[in-house]
Amino acid sequence: MKYSLEALEKLREARVDEATKILGEAVRAREAATAQRQAAEVNLEARRREIEAIRAGERSALEQGGADVHDLALAGAWELGAQADLVRLAEAVARRKDEEAAATVTEAEARASVALKKADAEVVRKDHERFDAGVRKAELAKEEEAAEEAWRPKN
Repeated sequence: MKYSLEALEKLREARVDEATKILGEAVRAREAATAQRQAAEVNLEARRREIEAIRAGERSALEQGGADVHDLALAGAWELGAQADLVRLAEAVARRKDEEAAATVTEAEARASVALKKADAEVVRKDHERFDAGVRKAELAKEEEAAEEAWRPKN
């Protein structure tokens, strides 16, 4: 006896496979977004340290009297550029955080989709198991009846 929902069972298994592939892509995208955010944070911190080192050097030169008005004007212009650079890098970190958050949401949605599709497939799989158990039980009953017939005295 053939299981009538076999096509549905295969379809639901295929949907689980497809959802699992999508989840894998979402995980990779989230991991990439995390790596990009971390790289942006590293770049920002490296630039901050670099700027602070330059500021310390300039401050030391100023304290030792090794800077004139022209140097101070250049330092002011440099400070504006450095601040703009830090703002640009901080904005890049913020964008990367937003991208990472979006990728995390997509990954969570993909995980939920896999769970739902697995549950749907599991319902049909369990029904198939019940069907197979019923078929086996019916076949066993037929075999037992045939065995009883074979041993029953003939009149």
